[in-house]
Amino acid sequence: MAKPTTIKIKLVSTADTGFYYVAKKNARTMTEKL
Repeated sequence: MAKPTTIKIKLVSTADTGFYYVAKKNARTMTEKL
């Protein structure tokens, strides 16, 4: 589950590089909730 989430964040990073950093940090919290 962690791997697919990282891919989704990477896709967003392409459109919003700035968001990539925030998404990566939030991804850890979201993964735990999932």
